[in-house]
Amino acid sequence: MAGFSAQESKNNGFNIRVRNIPSNELQVITAGPQLLAIKEQGYQFWGMVSQFGRLNYAFKDRYLFTATVRRDGSSRFGPDKRYGVFPSFSAGWIVSDESFLKSSGLISFLKLRASHGLTGNDQTGDVWSWRASVRPLDNIITSYLGGNGSRPVSIQVGNFSWETTRQTDLGLELALFNNRLTINADYYKRVTRDMLYPIALPSTSGFTAVVNNLGSLENKGFELAVGTKNIVKGPFRWSTDFNISFNKNKLLSLYEGRTQDSQGDFGKSTLLRVGEPISFQGLIIDGINPKTGDFLPRDLDGNGLINDLDMTIIGTPLPKHFGGITNRFTYGNLDLNVFFTWSYGNSIQNTTRSFVEQVRIPTNAAVIANMSRDAFYGRWTTPDQPAAYRGFDVSNTYAAVGARPTNFYLEDGSYLRLKAVSIGYNLPNVWVQRMKMSNARFYMNANNLLTFTKYKGYDPEVNHNNTGTNIQIGYDNGTYPNARNYAVGFNLTF
Repeated sequence: MAGFSAQESKNNGFNIRVRNIPSNELQVITAGPQLLAIKEQGYQFWGMVSQFGRLNYAFKDRYLFTATVRRDGSSRFGPDKRYGVFPSFSAGWIVSDESFLKSSGLISFLKLRASHGLTGNDQTGDVWSWRASVRPLDNIITSYLGGNGSRPVSIQVGNFSWETTRQTDLGLELALFNNRLTINADYYKRVTRDMLYPIALPSTSGFTAVVNNLGSLENKGFELAVGTKNIVKGPFRWSTDFNISFNKNKLLSLYEGRTQDSQGDFGKSTLLRVGEPISFQGLIIDGINPKTGDFLPRDLDGNGLINDLDMTIIGTPLPKHFGGITNRFTYGNLDLNVFFTWSYGNSIQNTTRSFVEQVRIPTNAAVIANMSRDAFYGRWTTPDQPAAYRGFDVSNTYAAVGARPTNFYLEDGSYLRLKAVSIGYNLPNVWVQRMKMSNARFYMNANNLLTFTKYKGYDPEVNHNNTGTNIQIGYDNGTYPNARNYAVGFNLTF
């Protein structure tokens, strides 16, 4: 098979604000007599052209081979870096179809498979990242020196290219005891090179960051899925599906030969260090200083000063393992499904707490923001008073930590969650036929019923930092929690 595709996207937006609309029933902009601002949200255009091909081959229906290749050209990159070629292949062997296993009473199915391939990513975050660009002033009503004006929004960086991921997979599919036990096992190794990421720039440049190829990252691990049919005879039936994943992460290289870099909006708490997994860094806090009410950071190098040299790895957003288990029960026409998920060994930077436990008075953010009850009543107030939280910083002079991240808001993100429960009942066939139907089922579903965790935030199942990348992970930045919900319904088939 061979093919060609082309796609493009255009987006142009404006933001117009008016005031004193006389009635909520008037849903038009012109109803507002006072025009506050007209802001151009920006114009974006991107396109991609692709050529692709695929070859499938099967010999005796048990020796399987697939090869694919695609060539993509993205407008998000400069003219010299626009195209990338991404091949892949996979092979499989259905061993259970061989003559030496056909009569096996133990093995119902056995397949060995392997694959290797390359994929590309062109998501730079800004479609104009590769070249210098300007944008009209945000507020069209506001002039510059009496006339219209524009401002630069990006500088030219024409040397970055596709982010590529090379992955190798080895897998096994096995069914035993007449398919009562099934096992799927996979080992993978995935190396991502030339990761696309906004790299911080000195503020003197007039810009905060520029997209470039950051470095290389390796992920390798093992995934296991097991299905069992525990009870298959009689009116009561029970089956189980279980899966678990282990992943090890390691940074292989950074741009310009660096061995370490810091990222993140909250004191640059995401640490990228060659040879280490993606980690959280920060100062270790040994409580509240009873004399000053400030944090009591640990002086790791013993020089009597608290600075960047006292920051260390304090955790990782990556779990040691995660997975889920589903149990299905049926008794006659009644069925019950129970689904649990878990994650173990990961840390969460609870940045929501850092806002609601603010103790600085003069700043507008601290004045108008809500403050947690525990932080307010548990704060330090007088010298030599033991306290769990810092005192009010009337002059904003707390300097023990400054803008550096700490482990004070870092929490264990492990959890076990009852993710979904459903119970249903199928009306007996005799009743259904009398009502001229082929099936009638009544059910009740519930999601996110129970969560067992030590995490103090609303929900440990978070991963949000407004970056859209796979590097700044493990942040709870006001993330809306998964809602507990219930549903009752029925399905009728005529």
